[in-house]
Amino acid sequence: MGYDLHITRRQDWADPDGPEITLEEWLDYLTIDPSLERDIEFESKLDPAVATGAKEPTMVIWNEWPSRGNGEEARLWLSHGNVMATDADVDLRRKMFVMADVLNARLQ
Repeated sequence: MGYDLHITRRQDWADPDGPEITLEEWLDYLTIDPSLERDIEFESKLDPAVATGAKEPTMVIWNEWPSRGNGEEARLWLSHGNVMATDADVDLRRKMFVMADVLNARLQ
């Protein structure tokens, strides 16, 4: 069973209202973290509701992920004011914790 992690400024990441990480803040963060590479041509194979070849302008790959290879990538993206990752291993969780601190948010 998979799970999602969220970098959020809300009391609970799923709250419909509350402080958000804006697209501008996310893009600004990407300029200061050279280990993250934008992947706007990401083809979602996980969500059948997303068309093949869908463009996701907030998707990034963590290039320094220790487990990278064999087609595996550590991906993060901005969704509804939260930065998200799916099935994060211990290394990606550590990375997200550091990112949350810089973004004045927390990891849930």
